Amino acid sequence: AISDPGPRLVAAAQREAISVLPIPGASAVTAAVSAAGLPSEGFTFVGFTPHRSNDRKRWVQGLRTLNFALIVYEAPHRIQQTLADIREELGERTVAIGRELTKAYEFYGVRPIGGWIEDPPPKQGEFVLVIFPPNEEAAADRPAPDAATIADTFWQLTHDGGIGRREGVRAVARQFNVSTKVVFDAVEAHPKSVE
Repeated sequence: AISDPGPRLVAAAQREAISVLPIPGASAVTAAVSAAGLPSEGFTFVGFTPHRSNDRKRWVQGLRTLNFALIVYEAPHRIQQTLADIREELGERTVAIGRELTKAYEFYGVRPIGGWIEDPPPKQGEFVLVIFPPNEEAAADRPAPDAATIADTFWQLTHDGGIGRREGVRAVARQFNVSTKVVFDAVEAHPKSVE
């Protein structure tokens, strides 16, 4: 109920004196923020970007004065242009991108925005972006995980996620901001045990 159509439903229920109570549950906002490694200054959820290119650019320009993390939702067919607009209007930022969080084809990674523009995330499902505050270097400088973690993530994607080995290597490389060779070497060093 954080994003459309939730607020309309909640407001309608409240107008009819229907009790609305929160319960814990999956939320792309909280899931993405919890894994981003943000500084503690807080964040703001700004919702979906506008559909039209010029409107989106003006909308992103309006975010320039905000000096804390921004949480954005985006559709798969607009993700690349939105990333380009963010970079153009907000400059170099660290960005966490999640897709299908907590689901079978989950994807999540944290890297500088230039890395996402050069090697964009797969266009499947809606995205949640965590745009780090200006000059926040913590996530960009985060050390890569150990080989066992890289290999385990690969095996989960290719077995549980149902994607091929080649795409699995690329996806894990994007997720951890490492080369595909690092992923391949980790997978070779930690083969999946036969069940």
